[in-house]
Amino acid sequence: MTKNEIRTLSGRLNLSTWGKPSFACLSSRFPYHTKITKTALRQVENAEDYLWQLGMRVFRVRHHDTIARIELGKKEMKILWGRGLGDRISDYFKSLGYKYVSLDLEGYRTGSMNEVLGKEKLPEEPVSKRSILSKVKEGENFNHRNICNISRIKI
Repeated sequence: MTKNEIRTLSGRLNLSTWGKPSFACLSSRFPYHTKITKTALRQVENAEDYLWQLGMRVFRVRHHDTIARIELGKKEMKILWGRGLGDRISDYFKSLGYKYVSLDLEGYRTGSMNEVLGKEKLPEEPVSKRSILSKVKEGENFNHRNICNISRIKI
């Protein structure tokens, strides 16, 4: 089935996610060379789910250890300020374990974690989806490069 067919069928079945845009792998929310844990993946997923529940559609939560850096689209910035959601979002993110919650004033942009790379090339680390998922289930730490080929991990 194609993505469009899945969306059409999901809409007919009244699934809440039928119109949800596809998101990049959760590992793209972490800086390169950062160890990614099951707990950190859940933290990001829960933070992004919360923004979705608040009506945000164009955003990313970037995970910098104890800091959540939120990137919002222009419309989402208006929602944030217009509805006075800053304190609510900050409180919720802190309940997830973040110590600091920041808003990226440059807004949402794809590939923002790549901006620090410049011309540096990272070595390829081929690894199978099965081995990554087994590491997640075992709670093992692994890095961004190892899981960037998985579209979304459900834990």
